[in-house]
Amino acid sequence: MKCWIVVTYEPLPGVDRSARLLRCGILAQELARAGDEVTWWTSTFHHVRKENRFDRSRTVEVAPGLTIQMLHAPPYRRSVSWRRVRHNRRMAGAFLDATARVTARPDVIFAAMPSLELAEAAVGFGRGRGIPVVVDARDKWPDLYLNAVPGALRGLARPALATEFRRARRLFAGATGITAISESYLTWALAYAGRPRGSADGVFPLGFPVPELSRVEVQERAARLRERFAIPADALLCTFLGAFGSSYDLRTAIAAARLLRAAGEDRLRIVLAGTGELASRLQAEAADLPNVAFTGWLDEGDAWALLRASAVGLAPYTRQALQSLPNKAFEYMAAGLPTVSSLPGELQALLAEHAVGRQYQSGDPGTLAGALCWLADHPEERLAMGRRAEALFRERFSTPVIYPALARHLREVAQGRLSTPAGEDGT
Repeated sequence: MKCWIVVTYEPLPGVDRSARLLRCGILAQELARAGDEVTWWTSTFHHVRKENRFDRSRTVEVAPGLTIQMLHAPPYRRSVSWRRVRHNRRMAGAFLDATARVTARPDVIFAAMPSLELAEAAVGFGRGRGIPVVVDARDKWPDLYLNAVPGALRGLARPALATEFRRARRLFAGATGITAISESYLTWALAYAGRPRGSADGVFPLGFPVPELSRVEVQERAARLRERFAIPADALLCTFLGAFGSSYDLRTAIAAARLLRAAGEDRLRIVLAGTGELASRLQAEAADLPNVAFTGWLDEGDAWALLRASAVGLAPYTRQALQSLPNKAFEYMAAGLPTVSSLPGELQALLAEHAVGRQYQSGDPGTLAGALCWLADHPEERLAMGRRAEALFRERFSTPVIYPALARHLREVAQGRLSTPAGEDGT
């Protein structure tokens, strides 16, 4: 099978050294190992580091059967900004220009949403040539745009975003099939498509690829990290690993650390591992707190070592966050950690059903501090939660479970063996 993957924002195998691969990176490698021919269309721009990998479009064959086509588009500094919109639109145009010159057509296209513009371009390209396109829903754009607008102005923002809502309806309605990272995301996408669920649609969680590091190497890396960031050897690490973006309520984590400090709670350390546009602001807020550590960006090995050395995984989301089953929870489960989360919905239900974490109220540092103290006060239950979390991960959310199934789904779509019901307009 010849498969095109169309997605920007993700780390690239063979290009971004030591970066942890995400959904499409794992899928691309799975397909290539199975003998499929994969072409990945993406941007030269590195979304996390906010810099261009190359100063012009570039083609890189990273492995047998896996080629990455990087298209040049202008950079941006803020994730929510006009410059990012410009980047997305230029990417969509560059994709259509480049693919118009390609003679070897794929059997199926797998296009991630976001971005709206690039996914719509992929759907249009496929429909015009009779190529099935599967759109993968992993963020609720354009609904997320409304979260960037103050509440009092959202009534005005929705009409202003009418073009983007129409774009979302077009791309989902035009897709041969829709995949999603959770049931609620699939339901959301099908509502835009205006049709019921069909056999070409499916839920495939994000999962997490466990790094292949020996126990000794993990321990050595963890010891170096503790020494580098002056973390006591006996401290219980409550770790957040990710980008410092607007959907994460890291200010509440810092406020909880302040409460713990004032109460004389010395067992716990809040570790914020990552970087992003809010980093300097967060560091300034926590400058006087010895129980908060910022590690900056960590490579895959150090990130895994930090998680394995931690006691708790933090999933601090804002009240406006629209995530359902984010990959953060799977990272923590894979490392054998209970998750302390403020996210309602599917993740809250999962944590409660399998007793693998604790819930707190978003924006309330007291409830977060209370949840962390409970886990510190109940070490046996904390460790049992971690064991259950790791077992659940291996059974349902590991990459060897998820991505071969997703690859089979794409092959069946390419072969025309799966169907899509008609939409409300008959399409």
